[in-house]
Amino acid sequence: MSFFSWLARLVRRPVFIVHLHDGHATAEKGNLSLAFLADCVDLAAKRGISRGRIFGIWKDDGVTLEFSPEIPEEHHQVFRNVWGLHRRRHKR
Repeated sequence: MSFFSWLARLVRRPVFIVHLHDGHATAEKGNLSLAFLADCVDLAAKRGISRGRIFGIWKDDGVTLEFSPEIPEEHHQVFRNVWGLHRRRHKR
């Protein structure tokens, strides 16, 4: 994570953090459905991602996702698509 990303994260604190590690997904912060965490595990396994973090950041138009550097950019959109299916259940 670059210095500017870290600084931005201090200003815009995450609503939730998903920690992907060794075939598991853990909500480090926030209340997330087990279904969303299970989908994150499935996606990570299918795409060969063994570790990383997904940050839910509150912006004007709702919660958007940002990713740690361990999750390659080409995989970001599939996680965003899954979040789109689950976000109606998530409350601020």
